[in-house]
Amino acid sequence: MPKTSDKVEIAKIKKLTKRFEKGFNNLDLDKMMEMYADNYYDINLKTSKQSNFERREYYKNFLENNHCYIRVIPSEIVISGQHAFVRGDIILKDNFDRQIKVLRYIEVWEKNGGGWKSIWGIDADLKPLE
Repeated sequence: MPKTSDKVEIAKIKKLTKRFEKGFNNLDLDKMMEMYADNYYDINLKTSKQSNFERREYYKNFLENNHCYIRVIPSEIVISGQHAFVRGDIILKDNFDRQIKVLRYIEVWEKNGGGWKSIWGIDADLKPLE
């Protein structure tokens, strides 16, 4: 069970995650980028280190070429000092609210003077057992 102080910090990360989700679904890059640090490491990419500008361009390109909506469900958030470790699912849906894909993700967040920012992430397609 998280400490009371950790519960407050967990709520802040969940709020930023929800703002990202709303930004994504409304094509609002400014809202999406609020959760990212100046440099972010997306382990899924060939060149994993991205500046905030590069991350923004990545999402701009993605949103222009993909028509889907997301739901981000952080299922576990663990606070350890100035870092947080988040595990959860991202559900992608089409315009008819049909599920397209489920991704499992892990992120590392860092707390600094500007609050919590996501600094590192990886996700993978969650495939059903065959």
